[in-house]
Amino acid sequence: MDSVSGYEATRNGAGTVSATNSFVGVRLTTLIKAAGGMVAGSAVKITGSGNYSKTLSYAQVYSGTFNVYDQTGAPAVASNQPYMAIIYQMNGSALDSTTGPFESGVITASNQEGDASLWIKNAYEIDILPPVTLNISAASSLSNVLKVIDTAYTQANPNVTIVLNTGASGTLQTQIQNGAPADVFISAATAQMTALEQSNLVVTSSVKNLLNNTLVMIVPNGSTLGLSSISDLATSKISKIAVGDPASVPAGTYANLAFAELGITAAVQSKLILCANVTQVLTTVASGNVDAGLVYSTDALSSNQVKVVAQAPADINAQIVYPEAVINTSKVQGAAQTYLSYLSGSSAVTLFIQYGFTMASN
Repeated sequence: MDSVSGYEATRNGAGTVSATNSFVGVRLTTLIKAAGGMVAGSAVKITGSGNYSKTLSYAQVYSGTFNVYDQTGAPAVASNQPYMAIIYQMNGSALDSTTGPFESGVITASNQEGDASLWIKNAYEIDILPPVTLNISAASSLSNVLKVIDTAYTQANPNVTIVLNTGASGTLQTQIQNGAPADVFISAATAQMTALEQSNLVVTSSVKNLLNNTLVMIVPNGSTLGLSSISDLATSKISKIAVGDPASVPAGTYANLAFAELGITAAVQSKLILCANVTQVLTTVASGNVDAGLVYSTDALSSNQVKVVAQAPADINAQIVYPEAVINTSKVQGAAQTYLSYLSGSSAVTLFIQYGFTMASN
């Protein structure tokens, strides 16, 4: 294969710059072409010492969209289009046993620096990852956090496209039962997951409790009603209460359980405004169109137009769990399970906690 030669220094996350090295190697695109090429949307994974790996997007491989810095560490416009090479010689000598016989690196002009994390010592495997689309059906209360998590996930896995479908858990259950495209289901209650299990629509071994949440009562920020407990909803000063429709919204079911435990079901029944999901409950309360509503604490955290004035009874909140599973009809079950594993990893857990969730124990 045709060899290439050039120079480059690297800058790591701590800002340490290596000396500029000369190299001889083979362009990554040359190796990929020899292996049959790759299609748009796919990615390349390079693995080296200690199974350390980096995954490159199609754009990085073919358009050189890498981070490049000048010698002060400031972002720079590449003097030459950066490209990945598999290096076998550096500074006139073959790579030693610590770094070689092959090492990957991003190459640009000699007076610029590239990202050190893309230099993979003792690179021994190059895999072309085909494009994958994951259809995620998740409870409405997960919408905000999953958008952030999914962005991070696709950045780390550039061959994966995520289509996020959020809604009431019961509605999502019905969609899956009716054949809607779904690879992963994350419900806000166990009932919907159990129903799919009983219909043999989920991979049983993949079912796992992921998260816990808390049901709270919220009022508009400007409320002057002085509410301090859910029992206050039974008083004559309350005329409208927004809750999720218990026919499809788990938060609505939990709200009914709270009303029953507090002995106020009959007193609040005519006041209930049923909403399609917890997001709609939140916006209805925020608008001031109702006196109060019951949502998850995570939903309340997402709005500066409402305030929490009470929590549901502890035994009700103890029941709130979010199970996850891979859908049986998924054609990408391996990728779906990898995604679910990511949701239990440190990066996703940090975000779940930041958004007010707690991790479930199994």
